[in-house]
Amino acid sequence: MLTSEDILQNLKHLRFDWNDEIPVQVIQGIHPQESELMRYKVRGNWFDKVLSDVEYCDRMGWIDGITRKMFNSFVRYMQNGYKKKPLTTREDIQMGNSLLDGVIYDLER
Repeated sequence: MLTSEDILQNLKHLRFDWNDEIPVQVIQGIHPQESELMRYKVRGNWFDKVLSDVEYCDRMGWIDGITRKMFNSFVRYMQNGYKKKPLTTREDIQMGNSLLDGVIYDLER
């Protein structure tokens, strides 16, 4: 079982170590770990990991009501809006970053 400190480090990694920029070339498929294309937030894997880690925090009772509402809204958006879009936008990334900021704040309290 992961501790809140383990998850906090994962969330900080997702928030601060992945690149917010949208590259000129469309990134598809799997890239080697050392590839500079590996850690762009435009990748669907980044969004999946954010959802997975925040869902774990929610199940463990580590996030407050405001953050839970942000999470539920993000889940609905990912199911109904994001998946229908051809490419990730800056707004998509900002929404994920805002959720991460909220969860990180909750875990550091």
